[in-house]
Amino acid sequence: ISQEPLAFTLEGPILAGLARVVARAREYIRENLDQPLSIEKVASAAATSHRTLHRAFQAVLDETPYSYVQKLRLHRIRHELVTDTEAACTITCVAHRWQIAELGRLAAWYRDLFGELPSQTLARQHQRARDSVLSSGIRHRTALPRTSHRKLERFA
Repeated sequence: ISQEPLAFTLEGPILAGLARVVARAREYIRENLDQPLSIEKVASAAATSHRTLHRAFQAVLDETPYSYVQKLRLHRIRHELVTDTEAACTITCVAHRWQIAELGRLAAWYRDLFGELPSQTLARQHQRARDSVLSSGIRHRTALPRTSHRKLERFA
């Protein structure tokens, strides 16, 4: 009798079947990531039981369905925090959009995955936006003809 973990003893058709379960579950999760998800809903979409769903995720991805969903949501949150179109949105707004209501836990999970807090990501993005505006303004001013600068200086 082998003492190896489950992931090392699965092979052939069993592993292929578990991979199909994971593929169906991942497709459902991606399509519904912004909605409340339960293990029962994901298992039903993958046409399997919740125990088999857990076993399949462990064997194929070496993580649980819950941790997979959580990581996807954290990546979506990070993407929104660094996207210029979302610069005016708060961390709370983005977190709630991706079904994460506990902001303290969000901060810890986010730091574990990305090595910084969501507020640090957002602050860096805001700084980049300010720097971009400043540098484009400087370029614009230096592009003015010299006579325009002299005229502006007289009114200062």
